[in-house]
Amino acid sequence: MKRQPTIAVALYGLPRCSAITVPSIESQILAPLRRCGDVRVYYHLFLQDRIDNVRSSEAGPLDPSNYEFAKAYEGRLEQPPDLVDSTDYQVAKQCGDRYGDDGISVRNLLLQLHSLAAVASLARQDDPDVVVFARPDLLYHDPIEPHVVRHALRHPRVCALPGWQWYYGCNDRFAICGREAAAVYANRRRLLAEFCGAHNRPLESEELLLEALPPTDLR
Repeated sequence: MKRQPTIAVALYGLPRCSAITVPSIESQILAPLRRCGDVRVYYHLFLQDRIDNVRSSEAGPLDPSNYEFAKAYEGRLEQPPDLVDSTDYQVAKQCGDRYGDDGISVRNLLLQLHSLAAVASLARQDDPDVVVFARPDLLYHDPIEPHVVRHALRHPRVCALPGWQWYYGCNDRFAICGREAAAVYANRRRLLAEFCGAHNRPLESEELLLEALPPTDLR
């Protein structure tokens, strides 16, 4: 009997407004994926009791109920590490501060990349055929198309991205990755020092992803 493909859904970052976003994850991501294979959900989430983000004008307590959904899945909660003294932070800051917020956005990007690599490591234990990377704080309006998942199953180096908010490179908020592409997508922080050294301009999350994903020849 032919086995079902294994599909990992990797949730990472900081959950916000989970009462609204989690139902959309269930209906638009998990439900369609369950028709394509054996779905297993993993998470790496930062454990915080408040949020302060100057760029998004958010400031206030973070309700603990935002984390309730994670109890149904396998994963890890972690206090946000202090990255100010890390080599990556110092390298990125030396290239400039695009948002003029004293490096807060640079730190937030490094936290995102840290969480992304952590959840990918958890998902890797099942050697999934496809990994879907999704932030738990986004509202998903459209269901995943099964043909995109099947395409990633046939082509392990494929990384399918949304067609919106590419800015300076590739949308970095959601991805459907074949087996090989998943490792590249999740561990792009390793390229940060090389990227900054080569371009010598303020770090952009979307541009870093574009650099990490080489063109794929499917012939």
